[in-house]
Amino acid sequence: MAESTLMLSEELVRWRRRQQHLEESLRRLSEEEERLTRELVKAEKQLAYYSSLTSDMKRELEPPSLASMLKSFRKS
Repeated sequence: MAESTLMLSEELVRWRRRQQHLEESLRRLSEEEERLTRELVKAEKQLAYYSSLTSDMKRELEPPSLASMLKSFRKS
C-alpha cells in the first residue's frame, strides 16, 4: 500500500509539473502573439504608406493626359 501511495504521489507531482510547463508555454505564446500582432500592424501601415507614395510618384512622373490638360485650361 505504501508503494502504491508513493507511486500515486510521484504521478501527481509529474502531472503538476506538466501543467505548469503547459501554462508557461501558453503564456509565452500569448506574449509572442501580441508581439507579432504589433509587428503586423506596423507592416500594414508601412505598406499603405509606400503604396500611397508609389501612386503619388507615378502621377508626378506620368505625362498629363489630354483630358487632364483640357480640364486645367478650362479652370484658367
